[in-house]
Amino acid sequence: MCHDLTLHEDDDDVQLLAVPSWTDEPKTQSVTDSTKRESLSWTDSLLDDSDISIATSRLSSTYWNMANNGKRHGGRRRSKDLLKILHQVQADLLVKKELVGQLEKSEDEYTQMRINYEDQLKSLEKHLVDMRYQRDYAIGEIEISDMNNANINSHQDITSTNNSVINKEVDRQHQVTKPRTGNTRKQKLHTTTLSPPAPPPPIGHQRRPLDSIPRQIKEIRLQYEGKIKRLTGESQEWKRKYIQTTSSMTSARTRAEQVVTKLRSTIDQMKTEKKQLQRTMKQDNDRLRDQLATAEQEIQQLKRKEAIHLDARKKWDDTNEQQQAMLKKRNDQTLQVNQQMRQLNTVLRKAANEGTFLNEAALERLLAQASSTSSASPLQRQLSRSPPLPVMD
Repeated sequence: MCHDLTLHEDDDDVQLLAVPSWTDEPKTQSVTDSTKRESLSWTDSLLDDSDISIATSRLSSTYWNMANNGKRHGGRRRSKDLLKILHQVQADLLVKKELVGQLEKSEDEYTQMRINYEDQLKSLEKHLVDMRYQRDYAIGEIEISDMNNANINSHQDITSTNNSVINKEVDRQHQVTKPRTGNTRKQKLHTTTLSPPAPPPPIGHQRRPLDSIPRQIKEIRLQYEGKIKRLTGESQEWKRKYIQTTSSMTSARTRAEQVVTKLRSTIDQMKTEKKQLQRTMKQDNDRLRDQLATAEQEIQQLKRKEAIHLDARKKWDDTNEQQQAMLKKRNDQTLQVNQQMRQLNTVLRKAANEGTFLNEAALERLLAQASSTSSASPLQRQLSRSPPLPVMD
């Protein structure tokens, strides 16, 4: 039985109830019940000294009390069952609300994970773009260095051809004009002055850096290609994970939305049932209150009738006692009159047998002798007032 419910509480108090703990302890008795039992015990103590009619009225009042107690017990049990159902509905509502909160929390966590994943994916794409830019920049520098090397080689070829042509021309002139040594010396000086600038250092000294540059380029290219492959693989892996996570989040969101929709419909249905239960409980409480008021009125009427019956019985008892006393008195008087009549009959027979003359004085004398031992009766007074009897021959 619930400890938080009283029989006459309002509808607002029912709506604000928390989920109670149910026990099997009996409910404490109210003040009205104790006063009723006190009044009944007082009535029983009064009725213990009464006769069968008062006992019958007591049985009728006890029957009415038992019927009212049965109605009240049935109403309380129904109210207890309805309140238990209401508290169960409230507990289910709390559980469903907790589940909805957990679903919303998981959805927020999924959204945060998605945002973090998108941020990480953007940072990786940016890093990949930077690496590609660095690769293109490195490849552009390598091409520029290749172009410079090609220009140097072409310049060396041109200078070597020019030197060979000049040498051939000098030899030819030397063969034609041997005696002109001075002129040849002047021509040599002229050729030296007209010749291009000194050639660059020997080619052997430049092959080492030129050979190391392609090797470095290949190594850098291989490194960048490895990094690009690795980043591409990571990007594909992250895209695959993103697709999987998105699909799982979509399916989870769909399931969560279905569950939330179902829970909301269930909550609405439970709210409707709660309102119906509250309305039913209110109607039952009102009906029970009316029944209790009617029972109280009937009890008051029965008490008034009982008081009236007690007064009537007391009056009848007093009247009966008076009548009994009067009857006893009349019986005594009748006995006295009968005794006097027997005495009178005896005197009359005796007088008739003796043949005495009976006049009023003689009759009074005989009666006085007959009733010398007893007091005068109303019959004697009546006979004394009556006219004289006729004289018997």
